[in-house]
Amino acid sequence: VDISVVALDERGEIADREHNNFNLSLRPEIHARMLEEGFRSMAVLDLPPGGYQLRIGAYENGSGRTGSVFIEIDVPGSGELAMSGLILSNRKGNEIPIAAKKEDKERVPFTPSTRRRFAADDELVVYAEIHAPEEQSPSRADLSVRTVVRRVDDGEVVSQSERSDASSAHFIHQSRYDLSECLPGKYILEVQAREVEGSGQVSRKTIFEVIDSPRAASAVTPDLTKAPLYLELLDTYRSGNTEDARRLIVTWSEDAVSRAVEQLRSSTDDAKVFK
Repeated sequence: VDISVVALDERGEIADREHNNFNLSLRPEIHARMLEEGFRSMAVLDLPPGGYQLRIGAYENGSGRTGSVFIEIDVPGSGELAMSGLILSNRKGNEIPIAAKKEDKERVPFTPSTRRRFAADDELVVYAEIHAPEEQSPSRADLSVRTVVRRVDDGEVVSQSERSDASSAHFIHQSRYDLSECLPGKYILEVQAREVEGSGQVSRKTIFEVIDSPRAASAVTPDLTKAPLYLELLDTYRSGNTEDARRLIVTWSEDAVSRAVEQLRSSTDDAKVFK
């Protein structure tokens, strides 16, 4: 498999590129896994501040099949508090083959993934790089980093943590989440960074989904009747704005609606909203 990664600057000129040829000699069990889930390729480019278009292309020598994808990225300058995009990985992802140079693998502490759906018996890894303004200090910066995970259905916070760092102007954020305690559904993960003694702040968000939870039946069902989105829905319905109420409830998943009805059996008026 030939894989090329090219970064074009705003003038359309090549700023950096990497081309690799990988001969994937795999054991039968790994080959079967690759046919089911594919494999991953990773390349590391060195780019100065500015806007770029990344062009990634792949060519399979045996079949002659090709594929490509383009994406726009921005490399921030040194005069502002900046955060990279959130890189996700998972424990099971380490079992999937990865095509990359040895030196590139050594620069990244785990295998990045483009997947956003994870099994509940897996572990989610979140990685981000945060750069403080150089005028603050070339080697130190006081930063506070907060990570929040919310359910998409009702906005309830299921996990949050905060840490401070004053050791380096280049801060590596990495956190892990055991997904076995999560109910199936979609979640918003947000990493927020702010200057402790300044006004600078930056954040990044991504959505991921937990599927096939073996512990969902034994997990504690969240009380949706106390969720902010539920209360907003009831207030809207009770004020007579039934159309607005309908528009709100279509953002809920079928599973969330079913759980809310189950919790509201003792209240006929409220259960009517969901029915």
